[in-house]
Amino acid sequence: MKILELGRVGEKWTIQHRCTAWGNGYGGCNALLEIEYDDLRFYEGQEFPWRVSKPAVCFKCPCCGKTTDLDINDWPPEYTNLPKWTSEWSATRPSSEAY
Repeated sequence: MKILELGRVGEKWTIQHRCTAWGNGYGGCNALLEIEYDDLRFYEGQEFPWRVSKPAVCFKCPCCGKTTDLDINDWPPEYTNLPKWTSEWSATRPSSEAY
């Protein structure tokens, strides 16, 4: 077998993304961040009688504390293994050490 292009085996997953608070009311601070796998949370979605909230993969900005959902095309592999989104995680404020 001939390798035509090396894969990403063992490579740490990261993505650059701006804080937009997309999917969460908008109003992010527009900081450009390098997001790592461990920064993400998985929201499983919910069904309500009046609407359905879809699953999401999101991160919280260390500058302003807003949560931004990633576009589904930007979700990492094995996203269902991410820590689950919780209201407690969402409510924590960013550390001043982020700057």
